[in-house]
Amino acid sequence: MEAIFSYQPDEEEDFYKILGCNEHSNTVQITTEYKARVLSCHPDKHPGDESKDKQFRLLQKAKDVLCDEEKRKRYDQWKNAGISMSFSQWCSLRDTVHTSMHWGSVKTKPMIEHDKPETTQHNFRKSDFDHVTISNHQDWNRDEPSEMLRKFRNYQI
Repeated sequence: MEAIFSYQPDEEEDFYKILGCNEHSNTVQITTEYKARVLSCHPDKHPGDESKDKQFRLLQKAKDVLCDEEKRKRYDQWKNAGISMSFSQWCSLRDTVHTSMHWGSVKTKPMIEHDKPETTQHNFRKSDFDHVTISNHQDWNRDEPSEMLRKFRNYQI
């Protein structure tokens, strides 16, 4: 649980950025970008260079994930969900957990507007309440929702 709360996104997990493409790129474009980048860090050209070897493995992993349709679908699902765990941790979870994490996705439009107070118009006549006696009149106006409640309703916490 601590790993989830202390998670910081890592640039090594942004496979699109590593390959210099975007989510709309097709397999041919991804492969072309991979080939252009891999030439500068291939282990055969730089024997013993740990940084080039790491960069090569990262490029290879990014290409493997983005060129495989099923893996890419899972990666896009993880990336768009905004979940606070690494892609490898997320992949190790069972499929049933993935589908139940729909609440983790980022909402573009708030479900409840913050600026607009709730106003409800009722068209009651005074005669509708002639038979009702109120012994202890209370103010039934609603308090404005707190900031915490608004964030909860909009899936921000």
